Amino acid sequence: MLSYILGISGAVSFLLVLKNNVTGLWLGLGNQFVWTFYALTTGQYGFLFSVALFGPINMYGLIQHFKKKGGSNDE
Repeated sequence: MLSYILGISGAVSFLLVLKNNVTGLWLGLGNQFVWTFYALTTGQYGFLFSVALFGPINMYGLIQHFKKKGGSNDE
């Protein structure tokens, strides 16, 4: 069940990012922590590859957002 929730949450995150909403980046980054927990507790270590890919992508997006916006959360 958790994998379905994470999948939907990831899709929502992606859609928010497409609309230049920084909440999508925060949601995406948060999802990576939950995916890590899921992968380690279920023994499905392949998910750690997606965490290693998408975690830094979300962090990069957040860094670029705050450099561009000067720390503001305005859209």
